[in-house]
Amino acid sequence: MKFRKSQTGLTIIEIMIALLLSLFLMGGVIAVYSTTKQTYRITENLSRVQESLRFSMDLLAKDVRMAGYMPCRYQANLSNILTGGGAVWWQDFFNTGLAGFEGGVSTFPASLPAVGTNPGDRVIGADAIAIFKGSEFESSVLAHDLGARSITLQRDIPSPAAIEEGEVVIVCDSFQATMLQISNSTPITNRIFYNETATNISPGNCTAGLGSPNTVVCGAPGSGQPYTFGSDAQVVKYSPVIYYIRESENTPGVKSLYREFFEARLTAGVETATMIAEELLQGIETMQVRYGHDTDADGVANQYVIASALTAAQWPEVVAVQIGLIMVSGEELSTNIDTSTYNVAGTLISDSSTPAHPADRKHRQVVNTTITMRNRN
Repeated sequence: MKFRKSQTGLTIIEIMIALLLSLFLMGGVIAVYSTTKQTYRITENLSRVQESLRFSMDLLAKDVRMAGYMPCRYQANLSNILTGGGAVWWQDFFNTGLAGFEGGVSTFPASLPAVGTNPGDRVIGADAIAIFKGSEFESSVLAHDLGARSITLQRDIPSPAAIEEGEVVIVCDSFQATMLQISNSTPITNRIFYNETATNISPGNCTAGLGSPNTVVCGAPGSGQPYTFGSDAQVVKYSPVIYYIRESENTPGVKSLYREFFEARLTAGVETATMIAEELLQGIETMQVRYGHDTDADGVANQYVIASALTAAQWPEVVAVQIGLIMVSGEELSTNIDTSTYNVAGTLISDSSTPAHPADRKHRQVVNTTITMRNRN
């Protein structure tokens, strides 16, 4: 009787064929995985770029629209009783609600970092825009005691105090507007004080007289024309900001959008009014700004020009702002070097222009927007 041998293994040829088929299948899986991963990286980076641009523009537009804001209409009688008056750039509220600085041309505020490529330096060729405005705390006046140098507010002062020692406020009515620094506040009685001899604040007030229209009052204590605000007056907290592009202090080699905001901080026992820098968003390579100049007083911009093309007398005639940003991805996503030219608010930027973007493989996206100002004279 004959018995058939049972199969107990695979031949070498069968194993080689199986391995070859497996290799083809594995290659397909790896190709699909690699493509999917690359697509995910690109999508994630592009989404981050778009979201960052949206956030940046929303923030800038909100502040630009508020440029020059105070709760009363502008009038001819204006006084700034801060010691030094408009000597420091952020104090210059009454002359204009807006100021621009053209990268590589304008003289920037001395408080801003110098231009360079080190962490914390201001980016070469990028513009800056300063916005002078009232802020979130606003109240009507209940009583003004000129002798006691105090103003009683109708609105409660929140605790912790939203308006307190060292803060700067604008007090205004239909006739007069005055900028002053608070030397003390008492939330219990809703009173703010502006003593001209106070040594606990800086820069302090140089007079208790809230009048002296159309001038910066900085004489001896007690000088200036006294002016008493009535119950029709309003008080608003002053909140200037300035936006600019700077080399990130937290991530070397990355450029970021920075904002300096106004705050009173305790320095050597003195509440000092100063501008505080904060990093808002990484990956913003440059900011370019043009200003809508209304040359015929009809409230509509006749031309858009760079900051250095405007004289001091023309800044109050700016009715709109055009802002452009370049946002760059955090990773290199392209197989080709980026040599594209981007139109950023009228400024053409390439890898060989001044200013320029790096010749790398990162993805760049530009957003340009025009913002109409609400608080022109």
